[in-house]
Amino acid sequence: MSKIIKQTEELSEKRYQIEKGHLRVKNLICLILFIGLILVSGLYIDLYQRYKAQHDNFLKQEEDLRILKDKFDDLTPILGLINMSLERPPTPSDRSVVLVSGYSIEYWVRRVDSDFTRSGFTLFAIFYAPYESLTLRMYLFFWHRDGLEIPLTIQRGNALRNESGIFVEMGSNITTWQSPVIWSINASRVGIYEATLPSRGWYTLSISGPIQIQSRDDPPPSTSLHISYIPYFDDLQINVDFKLLRNGEPIIFAIARRW
Repeated sequence: MSKIIKQTEELSEKRYQIEKGHLRVKNLICLILFIGLILVSGLYIDLYQRYKAQHDNFLKQEEDLRILKDKFDDLTPILGLINMSLERPPTPSDRSVVLVSGYSIEYWVRRVDSDFTRSGFTLFAIFYAPYESLTLRMYLFFWHRDGLEIPLTIQRGNALRNESGIFVEMGSNITTWQSPVIWSINASRVGIYEATLPSRGWYTLSISGPIQIQSRDDPPPSTSLHISYIPYFDDLQINVDFKLLRNGEPIIFAIARRW
């Protein structure tokens, strides 16, 4: 009987040791799996952080490229002005275009003696607006006797070439054409005047009203400019300094020096 009990106890001990060994193996496997999970999680987190950093860097580079493209597109009209000035060099035999940040129109009359008057004038300026919706800011100064009004006028296109000309009137043998007037005012005071230029392109600014083209049918047929002149007073001076503004800031534009 004691022998049976002893064998039973030995079997129980062996079973216990086997179960204990199995438990250790399970614990070891769980530990290995846990450590592996930690390592894999760490690797995943590292890969995710690297991916996120690369993605953020890609988005930043994409935004930088977009900004550079916008700036380049914004400068394209200015590059067009430079090409325009290079294609039309300021030589006596060629029509010239010069780039400026501002320009002036001047008209003056001086009485030297009772019989002679010296005068000098530029009644208009032809300029190119490189962007749409620009502001033309005009600084008008003049001195004269009372009652003078200065017909500041802006026409679309080169008014001396009758670009986009519209029919004005037809006489017995004279037909009159005129580039469209987009803005005008009879200025009677010194000060600042502003006008919006709706689109990019050529414009004509005049201090003597609209410039017109007259075609004569009499043989031989001919075409001539019709420009109104300001009445000569004893002493008179008119200055119009003008600039083109974009978002309130002056920009470069082109002036046609020969027409």
